[in-house]
Amino acid sequence: MSEQLGRVLHVRMSSPPVNAFSDAFFDSLHAALLEVSPDTGAVVVTSAVDGVFAAGGDIRFMAAADAVTSERYVRRCQEIYGLLERPDHLSVVAIDGACLGGGLELALAADVRIASPSSRLGLPEVSLGILAGGGAIHRAVRALGQGAARDLLLTGEPVGGEHAHAWGLVTRLADDPVAEALALAEKVAAYSPEAVAATKALALSASTDELEAGLREELARWLEVRRGANAQEGLDAFAEKRAARFEARHG
Repeated sequence: MSEQLGRVLHVRMSSPPVNAFSDAFFDSLHAALLEVSPDTGAVVVTSAVDGVFAAGGDIRFMAAADAVTSERYVRRCQEIYGLLERPDHLSVVAIDGACLGGGLELALAADVRIASPSSRLGLPEVSLGILAGGGAIHRAVRALGQGAARDLLLTGEPVGGEHAHAWGLVTRLADDPVAEALALAEKVAAYSPEAVAATKALALSASTDELEAGLREELARWLEVRRGANAQEGLDAFAEKRAARFEARHG
């Protein structure tokens, strides 16, 4: 389910016919996302199932589950989605087809979402009498703002790739989203890992921090990164008009 490509970890979801999020599927996905090593600079999540990224929760399982089992299931969703949001590397998802419910919740936790124009994305939970509990409500509002997020969440209606891109639900459109995701991940994985990690951590906290506190933290992180060898290498390389040779994290 996962393959290390240099400093990029490529995770391919494969649970035909629709990548429904069963316990067995989560076991596999969780294990794959934990294969991140100190040298990993980017994680890419794609689907090995034609025409679908992920259909989300296993509806038959949820219909039969008692309250305790349901709570455990949703907590596990939150935990696994959160692995993509860890602030030590770039995360990218490539969507080519249906991305619904928990599948979109997973995608919303990534830094970059790349979709094909023919993709369909939605959060239909409200139409089933439940709600998105894996983090999609908060992440959708932060990504889209109140208007588009409430439209998506409260109507349960899916939108096409171009509509999703116009809203900011996906950040890039591509005819071959997997190829673009892997190329982008390879590029960013070669950057200074300290700069990427610090930038992501600050971006994640920016929506909740007070501005003054955020600026203090930004300065502190800037000074910390600037003292490192990778920062000096990047600045020297620019001045010398050559490609920078950043060192990966080790240990």
